[in-house]
Amino acid sequence: MMNALEQLVDQINPWSERLLLKGLAKINDQDIQEVKQFIMAAQQMDMKFLVQLLERIEAQGRAYIRNSREEIIDVTQSYFYLCQYMEFISKETSSIIE
Repeated sequence: MMNALEQLVDQINPWSERLLLKGLAKINDQDIQEVKQFIMAAQQMDMKFLVQLLERIEAQGRAYIRNSREEIIDVTQSYFYLCQYMEFISKETSSIIE
């Protein structure tokens, strides 16, 4: 499971960095599709909290896109929760490996 977790971290981190660099307000359907892939991978590893965070970004991102990009605050908040959690996972996996 650790190898699968490391792979998922290695997929989510570049995605989150790319989204931050282009601007959270420019989230699009492609970004949401990637989140759906992350959700499926997290479900396979039974990582319920990560699934919740990702589902929240998916739902809020879709709502933001659908509602003519009115409010980005919810997406932003969920994005930073995800980033904090991924940082925690990265630290935990590296300390286990050492």
